[in-house]
Amino acid sequence: MKIAIVDISGKIPLYDYYLTNGIYTQIKQDDTVTLLSPRDINVPIQELWFKPLLSLLPKSLHEKYNVGRRVMKGGEVILNYIYFLFLCLSKKYDVIHFQWLPLMEFCSIENFVLQLLKRRKTKVVLTVHNIFPHDYPESKKGVYKTRMKLAMSKIDSIVCHTESTRLELVKEWGVPTKKINVVFHGIFPAHNNFDSRIEENIFSMVGTQSSYKGTDLLIKAVEKLPNDIRAKIKVRIMGPTGADFYNQYIELARSLGIEWNPKRLSDEEFFRVISSSKYIILPYREISQSGVLLQVLSFNKIIIPSDLPAFRETLSGFTEDMFFESNSASSLAEIMMKYVRGDINESKQMDIIMELNDKYSWDKSCTKTISIYKSIINQDK
Repeated sequence: MKIAIVDISGKIPLYDYYLTNGIYTQIKQDDTVTLLSPRDINVPIQELWFKPLLSLLPKSLHEKYNVGRRVMKGGEVILNYIYFLFLCLSKKYDVIHFQWLPLMEFCSIENFVLQLLKRRKTKVVLTVHNIFPHDYPESKKGVYKTRMKLAMSKIDSIVCHTESTRLELVKEWGVPTKKINVVFHGIFPAHNNFDSRIEENIFSMVGTQSSYKGTDLLIKAVEKLPNDIRAKIKVRIMGPTGADFYNQYIELARSLGIEWNPKRLSDEEFFRVISSSKYIILPYREISQSGVLLQVLSFNKIIIPSDLPAFRETLSGFTEDMFFESNSASSLAEIMMKYVRGDINESKQMDIIMELNDKYSWDKSCTKTISIYKSIINQDK
């Protein structure tokens, strides 16, 4: 069995690494697995199973959110598809496992790629990390669904990370239930051991910041806190932020004493922020699964999530008072006050998080993924 895990645009390098490495350690001696993805400057991969695709984006544009970056990234994706198809002609992979179809939000060209693979009788798997692209306009969702529905007829198996996403796939894209496999997203382990002693109530939001992630909700929630509560806490927003969004809220954030770093963090900075925080806030307005959540779980920090179905499912065992109402700054402010006042059982949450660390192991996720490959290959026998 010859497997290629393909992340054409290199959107999720850390996930790619753990998935491919986990599969590599489990496959039989005669089987092979290769990761095809642009090299990421923050996740250097040296393993023999990694075959880098083209990386045209200069370091200066990695943190930008402008037209120039989008044009260059789009060109990179198209060239990588051409390169990828040449590889497929020479290597004859049995299974191609796509992590994204990045051009679908703009055009239908990837349906031609899928059709070519189907003609070569290559089995195709797609992991759906999110039903719609982040911050995608409502007016364009109908066209996007049409493209994805067409793609579904050319894909042999769909992988998603939660049962709630599986239900959305059936509803939004009309995917047959038998074609969908729920495979838990593994927890990203912490690579560094930092001093975990915390001298104050630090509430942090980490990762890419935007409206769909609810960054503005956190700022407005802090604004609603009584002065005595606000004086007892420190709030940090850390991670790359689009200039327009940042400029819209930075003055209010500063007036409230919120520390906001809109730049991309190195791995060490990212881990240090999480390690020095007491609470990690996830005020997302929508999400199918959060890589930040799967990273934070390994640090055993108190997590304050909105009540989205994906969060409720992933954080199975969390009690009702550990969630706040999504898209509600008032509800977020209320739960922050409860934690500061000691009204929520933090020890109970820690016990649940320890259980979740075992549940979401990469070994289990990779074992199930390999079984999916075998199943679709055996369909023709």
